[in-house]
Amino acid sequence: MSWLVSQSESTKNTILGSLITIIGFLLAYASATANWKSQMLANIKLQASGEIESFFTECSKLSVDCEIYASALVEAVNKIQKNCSVDDAIFLANYNREQGQKFISNRQRLIALGIDVHSLSGKYGILLLSAPNLKHSLNNAIKALENINDKLWINVPFYLKDDQNPIQTFINQVNVPDCIALKHSVTLNHPELNFSAGSVRGNLMSSVVGLNFWTVFNLFKDRKSFFEAIESRRNNKLKGS
Repeated sequence: MSWLVSQSESTKNTILGSLITIIGFLLAYASATANWKSQMLANIKLQASGEIESFFTECSKLSVDCEIYASALVEAVNKIQKNCSVDDAIFLANYNREQGQKFISNRQRLIALGIDVHSLSGKYGILLLSAPNLKHSLNNAIKALENINDKLWINVPFYLKDDQNPIQTFINQVNVPDCIALKHSVTLNHPELNFSAGSVRGNLMSSVVGLNFWTVFNLFKDRKSFFEAIESRRNNKLKGS
């Protein structure tokens, strides 16, 4: 400071001008860096939100398709055992055998998704730890998917060459308790699968979109449906426990 005071006015002005320029540059750089980081974080959140939504939407659809097939098998066996006509019994047996190939394909895909979901969790692990309940909600969705996948291994009816009694063979091939267990598992875990995955997506989107008047208004307007969903989720958890 003593040296600066001893300098001429022009030198002082030059030094102070340089300091102001440097400080301005540093502030502009810090501001630009902060804005860039915020933009990148927003983009990552949007990407994660879209990927999680797409992933669990497919899981949801496949689990429902598998539940429909299991229910169809139980219904077919019940109808055949209640002395329906032979033609109807043959139709039911043949139709469900043919649909079995689609179920096997859906099952394989759902099992693969049950493995891939852990890669999805690891991919966005740091992001999921950056806000409350994100990781917990995703873990709930993963657990619901695992619970459904545990019950997927039902017997799928198939054709036997030179089968003399295809109707009875079909009945014997269907494991009704396993089909009912799959149906019950999907009914119990499907809402949690959608609810928790939606919670993750909503949490990620909320920090990007933010709240405004219409957000609050629409949330208040749909509060009944929201509370019903919460209550249904709570009841399903009680049933599961």
